[in-house]
Amino acid sequence: MGDFKKELDVRPPNGTSSYRVQTIAVLMTLIALFAPIAVAGQYYGLSFYINITAMLWTIFMNEYGVTIQFFDLFVLLYLVPFHFFRIAFVFQIVRYYQEKTTRRRTAVAALLSEAPFLAFYILWLITFGALIGLGFNFPTPIMMIIGLLLLWRFPVSEVTVPWEGVSEPTPWWEEELKARTEPVSNDQPW
Repeated sequence: MGDFKKELDVRPPNGTSSYRVQTIAVLMTLIALFAPIAVAGQYYGLSFYINITAMLWTIFMNEYGVTIQFFDLFVLLYLVPFHFFRIAFVFQIVRYYQEKTTRRRTAVAALLSEAPFLAFYILWLITFGALIGLGFNFPTPIMMIIGLLLLWRFPVSEVTVPWEGVSEPTPWWEEELKARTEPVSNDQPW
């Protein structure tokens, strides 16, 4: 009699719902695993090939047909440096929506997630690009674009003071200035 059920609030005190964090974590993990990382191709007169690579699959296309390969251990191992930055970006964007990091740091992580591919492409152009024939090798920044769109479209309010109720300390340069400008007292006994 008179009992009532209190509704559960799924929002933590800092404001971001756990459902949103989980949804973004799953979305970004799926994109990291299944979205294409890079596209490469070569043209040798009458023959050509195109290679589309993701973390868990690779598609090879040439004049003889199309081959789809899932979970190639060799590709997974030689692309470890590239995969590391992509997985790190997934963790960083989850930390952003848990309000444990800033938007700027997360945007930098998004750019760094594609930086190894860009560096690899530049090195490839310098070394092999002109020697082998007409070819291309470039990253597909799908994950970076979606991550930056999430940051732009669904921002989280950021706290300017590290802890609520605590004022920021006086910087050292202001303390030194205050110490130098205090008047000397003539009340000293010596």
